Amino acid sequence: MSERELVIGVACTIIGAVLYDLLKTGSLVGVRQLRNKLSERSVKNLQTRIDQLQASRDRVNSFALSDRALYLTSLQMMFGMFTIICLGIVILVLDYVLGEPRLGFAILALLIFLLAIVLGVVAMQTAGLDTPAKISAKLSKLDSEIDDLKSKLDSRIRRAKNDG
Repeated sequence: MSERELVIGVACTIIGAVLYDLLKTGSLVGVRQLRNKLSERSVKNLQTRIDQLQASRDRVNSFALSDRALYLTSLQMMFGMFTIICLGIVILVLDYVLGEPRLGFAILALLIFLLAIVLGVVAMQTAGLDTPAKISAKLSKLDSEIDDLKSKLDSRIRRAKNDG
């Protein structure tokens, strides 16, 4: 077994583990919770994160108002995924055309394909908001997160006024 095959095998194993974690139900919720926790460092970051969550809530709410919004969002994600896959293929073809295969091109293509897979997982989760009950549950989760961050923002502002 060559060094190149070993590196590709290790990379595929890592990618497989990441994909397994992403495909588990609710694993992207952990990413959202981490972003919420990181935003607590300052008032400005908290307000920015609240604005992001409200924009996300508005987007999910648009799915409740019209199926067309959900279909178009899913379609946009699919086209983005296909574009990213094409970019990875172009890099692999360039690697082949340039003569001796280079490990750097293979790793770059692998990372690009990983990005396409992550976008595909997000697209599947977005397309999963296909019933009013699922949309309502997602909206209530987002509302809860927004309310939690707003209460933390208010307490920080009060604390700053009391200290200053």
